[in-house]
Formats: sequence, structure tokens, C-alpha cells
Amino acid sequence: MVRLPCPKHLIIYPNPSSGLVSVMYSSRNANSIIISDNMGKTIFTQKLRSPQNEILLDISNYSSGLYRVSILNKSGEILMSKKLVKY
Repeated sequence: MVRLPCPKHLIIYPNPSSGLVSVMYSSRNANSIIISDNMGKTIFTQKLRSPQNEILLDISNYSSGLYRVSILNKSGEILMSKKLVKY
């Protein structure tokens, strides 16, 4: 298990990617993850499990381009967000 250095930290690896992506986050308030395309349309959403701090995503079926990965709290507010490049 990787320890993340600050209370609200988000790591996406590898980035850029064409297949599997590991998303590691550190927030006790994390409730869900969403991926949005460059137009802001949500293309993926998933609820997160409480003790979990890492999720593996398969982006191989996504079109090449720029995406935004966001971690949300129960109220739907964005806690942290980062760009993801699919090639």
C-alpha cells in the first residue's frame, strides 16, 4: 500500500496511458470517482469503498484525448481533480 503525503492528494499512474490506470487518492471524505471528457460530459462514475484508497480503471475503450478524473464527497463536491491523457 502506498502512503500519500498530504490530506488531499491524487495520483494517476501511468499518465498518459492507453489501458489500465491506477488512481490513488487520500481523503477520508471520498465517496465517488468520476471521469469527464474534454467537453465536461461524465463518461464514468463509481462509488468508492470507505477504506479503499486506490482504484484500477480500464480506459482502453476510451477515445484518445484529455479527460478529467475527480474524487467527490457525499454531497457531490469535488475534493480533488487531475487531468488524464489517453493515447
